[in-house]
Amino acid sequence: MPLLATLLATLALTPAPDSARPVLQAALAAHGMSARAPDGVTASFSGVLAMRGQSRGVDGPLDWEPARTTTTWDARNDRIAQDAENTYPVGFVLTYRTVVTPDTGFVIELTRWLQGAMVDRGAATPRPAVRATLLRELGPFWIEHALAHGTALRRLGDERDGARTYQVVSLDDGAGEIAAGFDARTHLLAWLETRAQHPVTGLERTRVTFAGYRSERARAGMTPLRLPTLRVDTRNGVESQRGLIAWTLGAAPPDSLFAVPAGYHENHESTEPLRPLADGVWALRITTGYTAMVVEFDHFLAVMEAPINSALSERALRAIAERFPEKPVRYVAFTHHHTDHAGGLRPYIARGVTVLATPAESAFVERLAAVELPLQPDSLSRAPRRPIFETFTGARRVRDGARELDLYDMGATSHASSMVFAYVPGAGIAYDGDATIFPPDVTDVPVNPLTGELLRAFRDAGIADSVTTIVGTHVGPVPVARLTTPR
Repeated sequence: MPLLATLLATLALTPAPDSARPVLQAALAAHGMSARAPDGVTASFSGVLAMRGQSRGVDGPLDWEPARTTTTWDARNDRIAQDAENTYPVGFVLTYRTVVTPDTGFVIELTRWLQGAMVDRGAATPRPAVRATLLRELGPFWIEHALAHGTALRRLGDERDGARTYQVVSLDDGAGEIAAGFDARTHLLAWLETRAQHPVTGLERTRVTFAGYRSERARAGMTPLRLPTLRVDTRNGVESQRGLIAWTLGAAPPDSLFAVPAGYHENHESTEPLRPLADGVWALRITTGYTAMVVEFDHFLAVMEAPINSALSERALRAIAERFPEKPVRYVAFTHHHTDHAGGLRPYIARGVTVLATPAESAFVERLAAVELPLQPDSLSRAPRRPIFETFTGARRVRDGARELDLYDMGATSHASSMVFAYVPGAGIAYDGDATIFPPDVTDVPVNPLTGELLRAFRDAGIADSVTTIVGTHVGPVPVARLTTPR
């Protein structure tokens, strides 16, 4: 059910388009923004984030990790930038900068840990939608954007929460349908709500609540602005992020913030979907920074890893069918349950491909197969079926003719409660998930704790002397010789 219809059902009222704009105008005045906004606005959020789709446990509880974002809006030149720092299990800290200007947009990784010095322009498109999404991070400053650029404005009536009443409007702000609630007494922005579809958990209603309002001035003599200092996010009613917001108001930010820094280069990554790694072994490009592996047997194929979502897997399966029109995909396996490694399993399940998984991951696959995706139905939504499973512990060998593919159960690691790696005997190629996350443009790679666990698993399996190359979901192929002494 669309967000608008859901809220109407909750409020039991008929939308009134003509009364939505006065609510936004009253909010603009209440926040002190009727006059010209400061040339530069920065919101610095510091808090914790529930790692949905990235926690250690396949069945929960969710890990909470530090999260920081700094969102800067150059109102005079209509430019916006955000630095987002997230921490993942085992201490992976990745910081990405997203920039949108009237003329261009790009994403770079400031830590250069995973993406290196590559400039990803595709991740910042379409620019109007990315711009609107970033402006939502600025809370009250989004209101001016909503008035100037919002379409399909609707007044949805009032929502009551205890003693408080919120005036609710909805609109399309350029990034999709969004609802906003304003305190009926103070007219301050109370919350923003959106609905989206997650490949593993299905339909999600996310509400970002702003509170702790206080007055901030850009400079002496300027009208004080009423800005929030607290933010709490909920997903389907369950808290998913919380933290503090600090504001900096003043002059326009420097041009350097919106330019590609020195040392970065355009994305020259090949867009060829399949690249040979060895006889009968192929790297399967999923998207920027994501690679799966295809192993060709005499009569069928096996795929290792199904990252992110159904749309990307559908595209990957089309590329596989074009390259191997006479051979079906019989097996698919995945390294662990994180969304960026297994969120694309559903199209394989829809085709009757056998999922090879450890017993610890089987319930996860069942849940993923049963989830409803009403906003963007995929092939499994259109023709539901139970997954076909083969579970294994220890090791599982796939063989047909002379080709072999070995899967090894690593058990619990510091990164996930169950992990698997693959090995192709004869080719000397191992495939892993996140153990080989390191900069792609360095010569000697320090071994992080998870990489050390993978190398120990090689020794336990008796293949340490046979593995010459590691293909990682995010990085690879990488010669094992590039790995150095554990830190």
